Amino acid sequence: MAKSMVPGLVVAMSIAGIHASRAATPIYVYGPGGPTPAMAEAAQQFSAAHHVKVIVVAGPTPK
Repeated sequence: MAKSMVPGLVVAMSIAGIHASRAATPIYVYGPGGPTPAMAEAAQQFSAAHHVKVIVVAGPTPK
């Protein structure tokens, strides 16, 4: 499941990155804990390619 999310996540970050790179605003990516490694890898690659900070927030919501 994590691998199937990566292409969609990359597309979403690419679209958001176009706008964020102009303002140097970080992109926040939220998701469940299971695919965290795939999300973090995609975020790192996107960040390196587009010089935009990507912050991955994953896992259950604290009570």
